[in-house]
Amino acid sequence: MSNIDKRYKTVNLDIVEKMHNDINLIFSKSDVNTSDFFIRITKNKGEIDLTSFKVILYVLNPNKKKLPPKLLQSSRKEKGLFYCNLPYEYKNAAGPYECQILVLDENTNERIVTTEKFLYSVQDDLIDLDESEKIETEGTTKLTLVDDETGETSVIEVASFDFSLFDEEFDKVQYTITNNLTNAMTNNLAVKLDENATYKATIMANEGYKLSSVIVIMNSEDITEECYADGVINILAVTGDVLITVIAEKIVIPDSGGDSGGDDPEPTPTPTPTPTIETPNCFDETGTIDGNKYIYRFTKARCTSYGGDSGSASGLGLKVAKTVGAHNMPYGTKLYIPYLKGKFGNTDGIVTVTDTGGYCTDFDIFLDKDSDKSAEKKWGNPRFLDVYVISWGTKRVAWSFTEAVKFCKGYYGLSTFHVAWTEYIKYKGCTINLWKFKEDDKTFKENSWYKDL
Repeated sequence: MSNIDKRYKTVNLDIVEKMHNDINLIFSKSDVNTSDFFIRITKNKGEIDLTSFKVILYVLNPNKKKLPPKLLQSSRKEKGLFYCNLPYEYKNAAGPYECQILVLDENTNERIVTTEKFLYSVQDDLIDLDESEKIETEGTTKLTLVDDETGETSVIEVASFDFSLFDEEFDKVQYTITNNLTNAMTNNLAVKLDENATYKATIMANEGYKLSSVIVIMNSEDITEECYADGVINILAVTGDVLITVIAEKIVIPDSGGDSGGDDPEPTPTPTPTPTIETPNCFDETGTIDGNKYIYRFTKARCTSYGGDSGSASGLGLKVAKTVGAHNMPYGTKLYIPYLKGKFGNTDGIVTVTDTGGYCTDFDIFLDKDSDKSAEKKWGNPRFLDVYVISWGTKRVAWSFTEAVKFCKGYYGLSTFHVAWTEYIKYKGCTINLWKFKEDDKTFKENSWYKDL
């Protein structure tokens, strides 16, 4: 039996056959609670298992502007079924939105696009949420009426509506999110969520430990099997209090001698040579600059800026002048950028890696909540700067340049960034040469698309 709630509409697409049910999807700009629907993907009209694939929604808004690609949530109960909940920027302009689906196999990089596109529409409302603070809640209000034919005016007095009398009726239902973590961490720190909201979290073991048990309880029922896999918890709709219990056990390295018994002693760390040039513009060294102790140094790093409110790749969020996008290093890495100190509201020059981006930048600094254009106006042209690592992060490693190229190749086309890439590589690149955590870029020049950059 399908697990689709009958209240939801479902778009049916096929990756081979031309098939589209021409469903009428209409949303309102001011309604933030009913902008969700299901998408069912089939192959030759038959069921297809896409749980190991990424399914990405591409949207063109009424102004013909491409919106950031949106990763869809896969149903764990039904093959080929995906849930989509439209964020604000996907419905903030009235008119038709054109949509298409990309199915991506990350292991083989195979890309399949559904043969049919589909549309949804957003309509304007009489209700303007931005005017809500102007609503009167007590006393009376005077209204001036004008007769269109005679031009005569008259004033009437009406009682204002006091919404506070009905506060309980309009209160949202919320549920608690409780995390009991032993030697583990989560990237979602929410403690309360509205009823039917989605909840997604990545669970990671602390350094030196591995996950041994993850249990998810909602409304007193064990839902682990349907919402948890490979370190990711994905609850499509929260309908009760959630309790997440995670246990990670210590990784024990077997004793090569074989007769000592018990836990092995911690291995003695090998001291890092200081300094060591790893690759162009990357220095594995320690030191102090402006009172900040650092453990790694980059020179001639191409630093750019960006803006908007599309969220971060790591889930750790974005803060103006305090977070950056980067490649080849763990999310949560803290950096010191001397040039940034005392500028754009950053007082100490320290930023955290929480995002990633295209292949023509080393550090993309988040500078404006509104748009890329506003951020670039503040920053000016890209700058080649020295950047110091204060501490490496403990979360997953950001995109390599190779991964970024493969994505941009399929979405934008490589010729779009030819000028930016030429400028990036003129000093032999910087973090493209950081192979401490990910070695994809060691063979960067050996890829067939390299000549097209």
